Amino acid sequence: MAHIDSDPNDPPYQPNGGGGKRKAPAKAKPFAWLSNSEEPSNILKLNALLNYVEYRASPMVDSPAVNSAAHACGQLLRKDLPYRSRLKKAAARHNAPLFVYWVRQGVRWAGGPRPGPFYTYLGAGAHTPTVAEHADWLLNNPDHPPAAVATAVSAGTPIPPRPDCPDDPGPPPAKPEGNRFPVKHPFTQAELDDFFGRNPNVSLKDMCVDLYHVPKQPVEEGMRSAMLMCCRLITPFKVKENMLAWTMRIAADLRWQGVTVDFQIKADSDSTCAVCFLAFNKGLKVMAPLDYGPVPPKEVTQAQENEYHRLKLAHRKAVQAYNYAQRQLKAYDKKYGALARAVIPPAPDEGEVCVTSHTTWAERDAALRKQAVDLSDDADEERPAKQARIEPVPAPAAASSSTGLVVDNSGVVSANPAPALALGEVRPIVKAEQ
Repeated sequence: MAHIDSDPNDPPYQPNGGGGKRKAPAKAKPFAWLSNSEEPSNILKLNALLNYVEYRASPMVDSPAVNSAAHACGQLLRKDLPYRSRLKKAAARHNAPLFVYWVRQGVRWAGGPRPGPFYTYLGAGAHTPTVAEHADWLLNNPDHPPAAVATAVSAGTPIPPRPDCPDDPGPPPAKPEGNRFPVKHPFTQAELDDFFGRNPNVSLKDMCVDLYHVPKQPVEEGMRSAMLMCCRLITPFKVKENMLAWTMRIAADLRWQGVTVDFQIKADSDSTCAVCFLAFNKGLKVMAPLDYGPVPPKEVTQAQENEYHRLKLAHRKAVQAYNYAQRQLKAYDKKYGALARAVIPPAPDEGEVCVTSHTTWAERDAALRKQAVDLSDDADEERPAKQARIEPVPAPAAASSSTGLVVDNSGVVSANPAPALALGEVRPIVKAEQ
């Protein structure tokens, strides 16, 4: 007998334990996923976990400050601290791609965004905050939003361009009106003509109505019996094929009308009765026009259906892209704040500059001077003008009588002097008082 190697995934055989039965593999230890956070590449994730459980340094705990990744994992798993129970809520979401981003936005173990910064427990600038330090921060920042937007981007970090957002795709495409298969039966016109030629006195309508009204029979059973009778009479050599094709055409029309057909259709009575039951509730004419029932006027072709599904798929992808872009824009705005949304308008084109005023500088200055307020005192205007005072001046020296010249007090000699004055008479000089 050839030797067969055992499957490495098969539990080991224990002949002396458990009555010689194979034991199930040991269950994974709780929080085994936390061991991966000790790797250097997962320091950012470990910082997020410490913020998520709101780890605080306490003097009642030995080594309260986090000093390494292994020490942080050990502190989180201690049963005498509250962080182990809080860590259970992170077990289902720590592997999410946006877990670190969520924690930066204020998501904590208690649920919902909570106010507070994103502390750095490990790495550059590491510090383990205390309860008092966090309370002081909340007291000094009463209006700080729950998401730590201010600490999301360090100083000097270049701001990337704002993501582009496609246009809103709008409403979905319109669905063509009509029925996918107005005539549900699979028989061709040649097959129907051959049957009625061979059986001119046979009425399919009467036979179908008789099968509909069998006492104590469900309506779907009567519809299936009428379909099976028509297949046996019109195409006796293709009964099974035509029954399956008939059922498939009814199911396709149901799906086109928005009815969910979530089961596999086979050439058996169960699936046929299930489809007939859905068709009866929807009001579809399964036997028309064999029972002389009305045929829907509008038909939706296969090409129209394919085009509708193509447009619907394209619209669904456009909606997904639009929603994703909206989430990216929201995350970008939260991370970079109003600084990223500031837009510097471009310089205007010289050809687009328009003249808004024809007033020159001189005209504006004159207008301002007219609007100036006179600050002079009214008493100055009412003050009377000072009167001139007459002072006597000595007579000018007499000139030589032979020359006829006169020298005044300033030493200026004039040729035709004023009329001569008597001896001792003075000429009055008007001098304004300073």
